[in-house]
Amino acid sequence: MSRPDPRSRAAIEAGTYRARFDEMKFLHKAKRNEYQFTLDNGQTISLGAVNLREPSDKAGLDGAGPRDSCEITIEHVKTGPTLVGYKPL
Repeated sequence: MSRPDPRSRAAIEAGTYRARFDEMKFLHKAKRNEYQFTLDNGQTISLGAVNLREPSDKAGLDGAGPRDSCEITIEHVKTGPTLVGYKPL
């Protein structure tokens, strides 16, 4: 029996965090992108729901590379934790 990946469902509170961008994966079955970050406290999170408010945030996220430092803002909506802000540092 396989263990679930703890990164994919780690509990995260709404708020703004300093983090490191790890990677973006395209999930073919779900037909969406999933973004993985490591927070400054070492917690690894995956966010599939993205609703960026500013065009500059979208451009920053699209240009992010592995290990880039950033500030992310997360809110909770019906579907779960959602990335609503991204700022490269």
